[in-house]
Amino acid sequence: MNVIAVIPARAGSKRLPGKNIRPLGGRPLLAYSVEEALRCPRIHRTLVSTDSPEVAEIARAFGAQTPFLRPEALSGDRVSDAPVLAHACRWLEEREGYPVDVVVLLRPTTPLRPPGLVTACLERLFDSGADSVRSVREVGHWHPYWMLRVDENGLAEPFLEGKTVDVYYQSQLLPPLYKHDGYCDVIRRANLPDPCPPEASLAGMYGRVRAVYVNQGGPVVNIDTPEDFELAQWCLERQRGRRA
Repeated sequence: MNVIAVIPARAGSKRLPGKNIRPLGGRPLLAYSVEEALRCPRIHRTLVSTDSPEVAEIARAFGAQTPFLRPEALSGDRVSDAPVLAHACRWLEEREGYPVDVVVLLRPTTPLRPPGLVTACLERLFDSGADSVRSVREVGHWHPYWMLRVDENGLAEPFLEGKTVDVYYQSQLLPPLYKHDGYCDVIRRANLPDPCPPEASLAGMYGRVRAVYVNQGGPVVNIDTPEDFELAQWCLERQRGRRA
């Protein structure tokens, strides 16, 4: 099967301008995702989908392919991943006659993936026969059983009736729950609607049979603000200090 990695890296970012090429540990942010894709033996092509010639040039310097610039209609901050991935697949299929079977979505905003995560997610897809695989983490202390609603009078009420910290007063009593961490999504091409308009939601992109890979390695960092970037820098420096 033809497996491609797509790293979406548009130029516009309101909260953190130039986010995707901002230096982190001496390298542009997107370089971490590019290099992770290139290390995976199951990925045949690594593409960066961007609307910026500058971003495309930097991506190529680190080994990614940028055969197209993303159209303006797919570059807004409200455009979901689905039309961006569908556009990349369609471009390869129509312009190069290159059929795509599986897409690996690697967001540049999650640069601290543990080694082997991408390969493990792909192996999970192939072994399970699922429509998609997403990396997940245990929610830990952010468990919904411990969450509250606050009414207009500032009074607390349980988010889930009967599921409160009064009953589940130790973390060991909580049933294990997971959330997507955004580190790696593996999707079969057949899931992506075609045509896929810019306003398309993620509905259907992950198919009906959705498998997960429990990511237990490294910190959970998803960069969206200057504070997130500082946290990623601290985590990276700490990781390097451990290896030294």
